[in-house]
Amino acid sequence: MLLRLSLTGLQRRFKDYAVLFSGLVIASMIFYMFMSISANPGFYKANVSMGARLLPFIFGFGNVLLAIVTFFYLIYANSFMLSMRQHDYGMFLTLGAKRGKISILVVMETLVTGLAATLVGIGLGIGLTGVVSQLLLKQLHLDLTHLNALVPAAIGYTLLFFIVVSLLAGLWNVQKLLRTKLIDLLHEKQKPVKLIKHPVLRSLEGISGLVILAWAYYTMMHFKVEGAKVEFTIAFFGTLIGSWLLFNAFFSTLIGWIMNKHGFTYKGLRLFTLGQLKFRLNDFTQILTITSVLFGLALGAVTVGQNFRSEQQAATKSTYYSLVIAHPTDKIKQKLAKLDHAKVTTYHYKLDAKGTIYFNRKEFAQKRLYTVEFHPKSRTYSYLKMPLDQVYRMEGDSTLILGAVSNSQVRQQKMVKEAAYKRVKGQTATFLLVRDTDLAKDYQKLKQIDQMQPQTENVQAVNSLMGVSTYEMIIDLIGSFEFMGFFLGLAFLAMLASTLMFKVLSQATNDRPRYQMLFKLGAQSRSLKRSIAWELGILFVLPGLVGAVDVLFGLGMFKSMFQNPWYGIWLPFVIFAVLYLLYYLLTIKLYQKLVLRDYQTD
Repeated sequence: MLLRLSLTGLQRRFKDYAVLFSGLVIASMIFYMFMSISANPGFYKANVSMGARLLPFIFGFGNVLLAIVTFFYLIYANSFMLSMRQHDYGMFLTLGAKRGKISILVVMETLVTGLAATLVGIGLGIGLTGVVSQLLLKQLHLDLTHLNALVPAAIGYTLLFFIVVSLLAGLWNVQKLLRTKLIDLLHEKQKPVKLIKHPVLRSLEGISGLVILAWAYYTMMHFKVEGAKVEFTIAFFGTLIGSWLLFNAFFSTLIGWIMNKHGFTYKGLRLFTLGQLKFRLNDFTQILTITSVLFGLALGAVTVGQNFRSEQQAATKSTYYSLVIAHPTDKIKQKLAKLDHAKVTTYHYKLDAKGTIYFNRKEFAQKRLYTVEFHPKSRTYSYLKMPLDQVYRMEGDSTLILGAVSNSQVRQQKMVKEAAYKRVKGQTATFLLVRDTDLAKDYQKLKQIDQMQPQTENVQAVNSLMGVSTYEMIIDLIGSFEFMGFFLGLAFLAMLASTLMFKVLSQATNDRPRYQMLFKLGAQSRSLKRSIAWELGILFVLPGLVGAVDVLFGLGMFKSMFQNPWYGIWLPFVIFAVLYLLYYLLTIKLYQKLVLRDYQTD
């Protein structure tokens, strides 16, 4: 009988549960997508380069952060479920049901809902992992193999995590239910929020928050690698504590000051809206603080990930030559001729019967070899012609380049004058130095051209230091960080916005009587909707605004890593703003439906 009543209640609130269910599906889907990469051993065995070896740590760290956010998200989501069901549970108790049976029912509902959502989320995660991964890898020019969408270990970890968290959430709901009086369950009352009424103390807290944040921001902008541990600790905890004081005192004090401006306050429902906000900020201090800090981390992850792309473009300039072709064929020359951004320089040499290679000094005087000089302060590169005396003596970089034509038959190499070169009797051959100014576009073609020549030990050694190999290493290493940044940042945004949304919705049942009373007193539905939009808009804007400021200063910590840490910052800001706005609009719609039910006339 109790189970039948429970199913009837779930069916009656199906639309509300659909919101909760979809949120849990998104959470499990994102979690699985991360685990499918971090728990894939075949992926790392097949990709043994530096970047791929860093991926376990990168995505492992991302999973820890995502697990923390997911945990709080599930707690608030299940709190939302309890707030919708507590009246039903009160009715069950009134009808004679035992609290123990209701407790079992609460745990079972939580577990079944969580398990069903997790299974659906894993199914969607498997499909999206394949699609999203391939799109990102293609966009980032990453060549990573064994990136499987279906990873049994990831399925196991995801199921285990969500079952455990759902069980904990269910037990938490049971404890909350057992501590709540029957009369409170039936009338869905809310305990009053205690406000600190000492304006001086509030002002001191608000000023302290601003000072601590300023200190944290100053540390970020003057971040030094030598004291990274201490400065990072100051920056992180300073931002955390400062944000908490900002939400707990400063904004509340600011709203109180606005409420004293009677000319502004006593128009329409502004007084009610400001009063709601003042209570909200006290009740939401913790969640707003966590949201702002992790919002900053999420936005920072995307921004830093994008910055690796700019660093990728700069790093391709660290070598002048892209490729050495020691054994050019007509087919190789034809393919090189089709590259619009490639400049090919041809050099000749002779190999005599004794195994000595001769180069013509005059040819190298006419076609100068280049070397690269790095400027640490500006993090830029300049290209210089190699001194001819160094080339003639075959020292430094010239030894490396000219060594590409050596093989087991070559005993020595000589750089001689033109007259002596002409007297040498032996087989004449050529080698090519290729400089491509757009490696991002021509990388795959140049790599194919390189594979068309015999891969002798000398050719491999020389080309391992040329532009194509450097670019391959860079996109592998940097692309991994960029991939993680976008993946982690967007996942955090979805989870954080959902957490804030469910925190707001969990209070909806307690807010209904106030809005119903205003409606009965003559307030129009349109005015109530406008009041809700302003109230929730400020709750969404404040953590987003603080998080955005955190990012603007936090990027200063990467000045030693990037030439311009704020490069292209507008793009992640726009992406986050659009997604955040969608969550805000969805929250407004759901909240209005919950608190204005049966009272919406326009």
